[in-house]
Amino acid sequence: MPESTTRNRISDSHLAEIADPTRYGASADYWLNSIQGRIYRRRVTSDGTIQIDRHTYAIGSAYRQQPVAAHILGMEFIVEYQGVMIKQLPIRGLYGQHVLFDSYLILLREEARILALHYQNLWRKAGDIR
Repeated sequence: MPESTTRNRISDSHLAEIADPTRYGASADYWLNSIQGRIYRRRVTSDGTIQIDRHTYAIGSAYRQQPVAAHILGMEFIVEYQGVMIKQLPIRGLYGQHVLFDSYLILLREEARILALHYQNLWRKAGDIR
């Protein structure tokens, strides 16, 4: 026989409290803490830019076709070429504010939908999907 569901059930408000990244005063960009130090290796395009996720960052025409490394540090990318810092760029697409849990879930869902569409378009261009 199943145990009492009222005793074992986590209330919706308690679940929201546990999962809420803003609970301890963090912003909607709290997830950035989990990827501090990550390095994105990119080749600068012919127009002097790199692409990280769906955002384009200007690096400079002097670095056309050259490999660079973009390190996440705080809320910025530190871009290096041959081990030397050449740019410090703010990470695009951050919210920079506190949000309610329900609003945060809506933001996450929308972000996932946009990224899925972005990657589908890339795969379609590459001929991986029709």
